[in-house]
Amino acid sequence: MRFEDLSFAEKIHNLQKFHKSLNKNLFNGELSNVMMDIRNLKNADPCFAVFHPGAILFDLNFYDLMDSCATQKKQACCAAQIILHEMIHQYIHEKGLKDSSDHGTVFQREAEAHGLHSIYENECIKEERLTLIGCVAIENFRFTGKK
Repeated sequence: MRFEDLSFAEKIHNLQKFHKSLNKNLFNGELSNVMMDIRNLKNADPCFAVFHPGAILFDLNFYDLMDSCATQKKQACCAAQIILHEMIHQYIHEKGLKDSSDHGTVFQREAEAHGLHSIYENECIKEERLTLIGCVAIENFRFTGKK
């Protein structure tokens, strides 16, 4: 099922399902459950989501990203990659780790350890890709309607 064909509640349910699965497979279930929402974040930079303690919030431009994905599998992969990025921030926060910046050396180390490789240019993330462990963790991800 394509993301745009889901109701709002089904979209949130699927994003939470992805978080739960990634937590189990890449973080040994150590992370807390978080609230998820899609809303206008009024963010100056073009991010798709942000982590706040207890929540991962997706910006409205997340809809555009999902629309641009050619296949259902690509949609699920993009969503999972964004969730995983925010889960790295969640992990750093919940473990009380300190970093020099939002995407400093601690973030980079933990991202690699948990399935996400980031390419940097001038200390900004230019591109992110799932590592092999990340790809394996999301292999069966698909958006589904509630049952």
